[in-house]
Amino acid sequence: WNHPRLPKTLIPQLYQVLIHPDFKKFNFSGWSCVEVGVNVSTDFIVINIKELQVSSVVIEVKEYTIVEALEQMHIQLKSFVIKGDMLFINVSFQGNLALKLAGFFLNYYINNAGEIRLQLAATQFQPMFARRAFPCFDEPDMKARFKFSIVRPNDYISLFNTEKVPRAVSANETMDIFKTTVKMSTYLVAFVVCDYVSKFQISSSGVNVSVYSPKEITNQIIFSLNTATELLNFFEDYFQIKYPLKKIDHVIVPTMSEVAMENWGLIFYGPKHLFYNESINTEHDKLFTVFFLAHELAHQWFGNLVTMEWWDDLWLNERFATFFQYVGAKHIFPDWPLKEKFTLKLMEPAMASDSLESSSSLSGPKPTLDSSNVGMLFNQITYSKGASVIFMLENVVGSKIFRKALTNYLTRHQFDNVNHNQLYDSFTEEVASAKDKTHINIRKMMESWTLQAGLPVVSIIRDGRNVTCHQERFV
Repeated sequence: WNHPRLPKTLIPQLYQVLIHPDFKKFNFSGWSCVEVGVNVSTDFIVINIKELQVSSVVIEVKEYTIVEALEQMHIQLKSFVIKGDMLFINVSFQGNLALKLAGFFLNYYINNAGEIRLQLAATQFQPMFARRAFPCFDEPDMKARFKFSIVRPNDYISLFNTEKVPRAVSANETMDIFKTTVKMSTYLVAFVVCDYVSKFQISSSGVNVSVYSPKEITNQIIFSLNTATELLNFFEDYFQIKYPLKKIDHVIVPTMSEVAMENWGLIFYGPKHLFYNESINTEHDKLFTVFFLAHELAHQWFGNLVTMEWWDDLWLNERFATFFQYVGAKHIFPDWPLKEKFTLKLMEPAMASDSLESSSSLSGPKPTLDSSNVGMLFNQITYSKGASVIFMLENVVGSKIFRKALTNYLTRHQFDNVNHNQLYDSFTEEVASAKDKTHINIRKMMESWTLQAGLPVVSIIRDGRNVTCHQERFV
């Protein structure tokens, strides 16, 4: 096997994983058991792994090889497994706690006493970094359920996508055991070991909403907690789909200075995204916090509940999250001129980026994507042009059809993977039922903006009573 993509011979169903970080040695050990369904009879297994040392593989193995260039482990079985069978892949492994924002990494901070604290060990698995923490089928369309246990020092806490069940305690360490997740992609799995404290509220639908921070600054997370709860209530009502988990934690991760990560039920932010102090921060800072909260919460539906099949349709996730950060902010600040801000901060920069000859299309064929080049998709075109195209779509079909089409799209494909075709189908169905909108060809309209790079400029020349229109790409 010599391809960065995984074969579809095996379909993961359930991961059982134990993670044990060692803060003194700056490493971690682990064990995983992956329950897979055999989709095509085979005697060969390909699973993702990177920067992990494998100490044992428990299965009917003839031999196994780590192929570093492909970030894969190839396992040759002693005999064939037959389509329809279930298979259990058990692997013991060790890894180093990274100092970069990828895989399972370390963070430090300076407290009020000026002491350097080992603050936390956290994860960043998007886009292809789960393989750095445990062996897995690390592709977004290979969804499964996850059951994690985490061993941590007694003076720390651990958090995972789901809530804890009864735990095992020893003299110096505690093993936290977490409930099994819903069906989800590997890049949305997350965990953190830290010495934080939290404040929480209960949403209208009974979800536990928490914000975790160092204890010295809990007075600066009140606004974020109130806003996160209100936005969760708002999005549940807007999409007419309840958030499917019982809790959602918002956690500060210092090295995430300019970014955040929408892990399902365990969202990570940089400090400035969650801290707000009226005596220090400005109204702009407050809006900045709301934007980040709304963006990551919108992802709980767009990206988490319904996920793109592959990274070349990343804009299916990011365009809606970016669009709804403004919709959510408008709910929190109804009197603020956010439509004008959308034009200034998103649409105009997107037009500038898209006018470059080096610009790329939102969707359509792209080079073979792997961990070395997938990062190029997280760009101005994906986020800002994507959101601008959605803004245009809402204006063309109207807000009522727009909301109904999105609800149908999310309901029909929840816990599943999609490409842009399923989205267009949902809008086409709703437009067809509206008497004054039947002339709109959703697919043709959208693909004229998504399948090609650039934006048009229209020139109009008037000569007496004659008018000539000419359209070309704006560069």
